[in-house]
Amino acid sequence: MTGHGHSLGSPPFYAVLFITIYGFFGLCWTRSGQTLGMQAWRVCVLNKYHQPISPRQSLIRFIVAIPSLCLFGLGVFWMWFDKDHRSWQDKASSSVTVLLPESPKQ
Repeated sequence: MTGHGHSLGSPPFYAVLFITIYGFFGLCWTRSGQTLGMQAWRVCVLNKYHQPISPRQSLIRFIVAIPSLCLFGLGVFWMWFDKDHRSWQDKASSSVTVLLPESPKQ
């Protein structure tokens, strides 16, 4: 319970949690195509024109990622069996996840 008598397991709590988490991922994916973790792994999410995805694509990607991960990552591992190496999130949002080249060492 919070100080106002609301349970942390209430629907408003989960709505705010969903919006906050999507806000982070959606903002990162639509601006640069990468979250901080994706930058470390040199992975980027792009549309078919090799530009950052749209807000609509990011929302679809985020929503599809939930069951994809909840099913023991089946939607992510799907890329091993897909001829285009695309996960469920990639297919649903018409996006592609690419591995960026290493930056030259200075």
